[in-house]
Amino acid sequence: MSEISFDQYHDYHEVTEILKGWAINYPDLATMITIGKTPKGNDLWVLTITNKETGPADEKPGFWIDGNTHAGEITGTEACLKAAWHLLTQHGEDPFITELLKEKAFYVMPRVNPDGSEIYMTQPYSRVG
Repeated sequence: MSEISFDQYHDYHEVTEILKGWAINYPDLATMITIGKTPKGNDLWVLTITNKETGPADEKPGFWIDGNTHAGEITGTEACLKAAWHLLTQHGEDPFITELLKEKAFYVMPRVNPDGSEIYMTQPYSRVG
């Protein structure tokens, strides 16, 4: 899945598929890794975005973007997805973005709390941290 609609909230599985799609469709720019597991066994996904032709991400200044630290802050996930989408789709189109990815690396973690957000999104009247 590389197409994304920004008129809805995305659940954990949709976010996972979006990130996988971007890593597949933008192999020269995007890498998807997991940095751990949640108590419920969900992966904690991070998408690294940089122009790999100009060097590896770990040799460039980095910028961290994350969202959804708390269960009910699901708009943060969408902001992260929008930022990643903009960087990926505007590379080669927008001179500023192209130069930015040439010199910098972005680490995007759209959902810090996937367990809590799934409860928040699927169970009415729930309050989790």
